Parts: sequence; structure tokens; C-alpha cells
Amino acid sequence: MTNPVKGEASFRIGDTTYTLAYGFAALCEVEDVAGAPLPELLAELAAKKPRMRTIGAFILGGLRKHHPQIDLDTAGELLMANQPVVVGAMAKALEASLPKAPSAGGKAPPKPTTNRRRGTG
Repeated sequence: MTNPVKGEASFRIGDTTYTLAYGFAALCEVEDVAGAPLPELLAELAAKKPRMRTIGAFILGGLRKHHPQIDLDTAGELLMANQPVVVGAMAKALEASLPKAPSAGGKAPPKPTTNRRRGTG
């Protein structure tokens, strides 16, 4: 089931509904499969010139939570079966799961505080 609050999105191929979810483990797998760090892969997607390996890595990583039996070949077959639907679900899930960058005019988020008490001397 799709849960956009958790960074999930679903797509349907034939009689089966697949759910993509991009948590920490999924993004680690994306990096491992694609062989590149996440910021580079996201830049590749943003430039609208991703390698097939990059898209396949995002599909495979996103499917792992709800469909652990799927391998890279199967992820590729799903992608090729209906690329606009699969890539659209991938984009929706990624957008929901990744933190938003502060706006250009906005202030940086405050630094975390600690509850340490400081001695008197």
C-alpha cells in the first residue's frame, strides 16, 4: 500500500501492484548497485540524462522493502514494461522520502543543542 508520508509510491504492471520505498537501506542499495554516491546519482536524475544502471538501481533499491525477491533483471523488466509509469512512481517516492533543501533566501536550520550542564569552574 502506498504511503507518501513514508516516501512510498506504487505502480501496477499487469495484475500486480508494486510499491517503491526509499528508506536508508534502500538508498544504500541504490549506491551499491549503481557504484556511485547518492548525490551524484540524484544529480544524474535531475539532469534528465540518467544511465540505465542508475534507473535500475533506484527501481531495485526502492522495491526491496516490499518485494525482497525481486532482482536487478526483474526490476529492469518492470521498467521496460511501462517506463513512464515506473519512473513516475520512482520520482514521486524519491521526492517524498528525501529531505527538502532550504530555500535560497531561508536561514540554515539551527544547530542541535545539547543538554550538558557546564561546570562553574
